[in-house]
Amino acid sequence: MAKILKATFFLLSIVCFKSCLSPTLLVSAKDVEEKAIQNITVEKGAIPPDFANTHAVLLCMLHDDYNSFNRNMKKHVENEYHGEVAFVRWEDLEKEKYQDLKKFRYAFSTKLIPAAEKKEQHRETSAANSEEAAANDSLQNEDTATAYILDRLENKIYASPFTSSFYGKLTLAYMINLEKERQKVKDKTDVQ
Repeated sequence: MAKILKATFFLLSIVCFKSCLSPTLLVSAKDVEEKAIQNITVEKGAIPPDFANTHAVLLCMLHDDYNSFNRNMKKHVENEYHGEVAFVRWEDLEKEKYQDLKKFRYAFSTKLIPAAEKKEQHRETSAANSEEAAANDSLQNEDTATAYILDRLENKIYASPFTSSFYGKLTLAYMINLEKERQKVKDKTDVQ
């Protein structure tokens, strides 16, 4: 009986510890920014390999329901990316102006992943061990976001390898690294 009580106390301690500490309290925005810059790359599959060679206009997708996403996106795009950009909504892509897939090939977007959706996904993929599932549930209480580039010509998505509640940092990392890719090609043409 004592062993069962000790085991129960141990599991409750883990659940309480995890539920009291939000994962974002353990990770700073700067940590997320550094991780994002290191991982949102061509080599990690988050940026199309031929992005800079196409000279396409980068479509930055605005969201009707998420003004904070839009503000962050505009700020980071304007400060970090110096290629040609168009801020549009998804429904704008149906307009004749954006039908030229060579000129408007890439669409950058962020997607909010509500905590409730994450919890449901976690429950569906959790191990059969209910104690483990209960302990991990406490980590699923925050909305997070992902960022990605849609190659409209190839109909392929290049997504960030992770999600974060610091969604602005994902956008910042994408813009920094997209500009680096653009500069590699620009530097090569300037030398010739």
